[in-house]
Amino acid sequence: MSIHERIKARRKECDLSVDDVALELGVSRATVYRYESAEIKNMGIDKIEPLAKVLKTTPEYLMGWVDDPVNYNDPELIADLQGPVLDHFDGDVKKALEFRKAVDEDAISDIRDKNIKTSNKTLPPLTSKDEREIAKDLEAMLAALDDKSGMAAFNDPEDEEDKELLRASLEYSMRLAKQMAKKKFTPKKYRKE
Repeated sequence: MSIHERIKARRKECDLSVDDVALELGVSRATVYRYESAEIKNMGIDKIEPLAKVLKTTPEYLMGWVDDPVNYNDPELIADLQGPVLDHFDGDVKKALEFRKAVDEDAISDIRDKNIKTSNKTLPPLTSKDEREIAKDLEAMLAALDDKSGMAAFNDPEDEEDKELLRASLEYSMRLAKQMAKKKFTPKKYRKE
């Protein structure tokens, strides 16, 4: 992958628009497009380091010298990992980050796979109409949270694991709430038990 492809791919991974990158670098959006399209053949080293910082990676990654895009010296990343996890790995940011990612993936999996006895045995099943309503409401909620102001309360941009964990939690809660409402408000003569 060329430097231009890496710039574009990393910008998308970080969920940044061309305007976001241009604003951070103090250049025009056309310049960022030119970086990504290989129109600028020889980028100066003085451009690569600030670009790597905006894209939360290293100049080495952008140049193609390493394949890992994570900047393990990023103060924000280190601050996010402070505490017992980083201490446990003796300050090894890479291992602490891998551990946190594995824990997040396990949590997402647990929420999805969780099979509470009461929800399956005593609560009514959901119909395809219920499933469609839940999916529609869930997408509306997540779209509202995707807005810049929606997640502003957390003071940092969410990553893909956070988004997936939030989605799984909301979906599970909505399904359980729908089943509980059906049990409570369906007259006994219409219940399928």
